[in-house]
Amino acid sequence: MGAHPGFEILGFNLVGGNGVARIDTAVSVGLAAFNGINNNVPVPLIIGQGLDWDTWYSLTLVANQSADRYLSLTVNGFTEDISAFALPRSRLDDGVTWERGALMEQVIAQVIS
Repeated sequence: MGAHPGFEILGFNLVGGNGVARIDTAVSVGLAAFNGINNNVPVPLIIGQGLDWDTWYSLTLVANQSADRYLSLTVNGFTEDISAFALPRSRLDDGVTWERGALMEQVIAQVIS
């Protein structure tokens, strides 16, 4: 989500494929972090990688808005500390300024096999 109508709060994705049919690959959790220039820093995750498409998983992503950091990712009871990574930003209409939203505005989830 961009600066209008709201700010990007968490750079969370479920990814698979990358040039290969997704049915032939596993699905992995992907997180983006802000590096001072853009959100093009993938958070190197150990958990949530290589998950089966046809299985339900429980995922919890925790962030500390006031510290401007992710805190942890939990997948099926296994937790990884990701507090070294800054939350993503949204670029404003001026094309230069990056800002972080202060509140969680909405959560959109979609599961496609």
